[in-house]
Amino acid sequence: MKRRALIVGGLGSVAVAVTLLIFGSPSAAIFTFAFLGVGTALLLVGLAQTREREGREPRRRAPSPDSRRDRAIWIGGAVLAGLAAAAAVVAATVAVGDATGHAVGHLAVGLACLILFVGVAAAWHPTPGSGKASIRGMVLLVLGVGAFGSFIESLGGAGYDAANIERRVESLTALHGIGVLFGPVALLAIPLGLVTLLAVGFTAAVAKVRHSESFPTSPPG
Repeated sequence: MKRRALIVGGLGSVAVAVTLLIFGSPSAAIFTFAFLGVGTALLLVGLAQTREREGREPRRRAPSPDSRRDRAIWIGGAVLAGLAAAAAVVAATVAVGDATGHAVGHLAVGLACLILFVGVAAAWHPTPGSGKASIRGMVLLVLGVGAFGSFIESLGGAGYDAANIERRVESLTALHGIGVLFGPVALLAIPLGLVTLLAVGFTAAVAKVRHSESFPTSPPG
């Protein structure tokens, strides 16, 4: 019950941070990152307790990277990669003047989210149905939304004029208003993805050390 409360509290704190980021005022930025920090800490503690409990319980089945859910994740990653390619082509061929920097900036943020998305999906395969699997799904969702919003903003930004003020290509700038609704999530997705990868790497390293201590290699005789 305690670990579930930690995970739910962490998810709730992250949700509040996302809400403040999208709908809050600039003066509320400190509260946004405060909720993000609290949410991340709660999720990490919940993850650690979940791992400790699962370590004491016999594993019923090994996690399969080829499961239906993972296939959906990789399909989503492929869609995001295609959107990134489209945004890159538009930024290189359509954007002019300062609008180029606008488009490239959002594209770079989206690529960072996409790289972290792929990293978390490839490096972390918790037992299906476990608390860690829920955390993984939440992190991937936030990263995916951040990447999607950033790529849409990049496409929209490429449609402005050389001064990056007036609308030059209406079909593209219309997308910018859509991307603005999702793009800010990337500001939370990037640190969340980095913290997740660091936690997964640290946990794997600790497990490897404990395994080597439990089964020391005998010196050649």
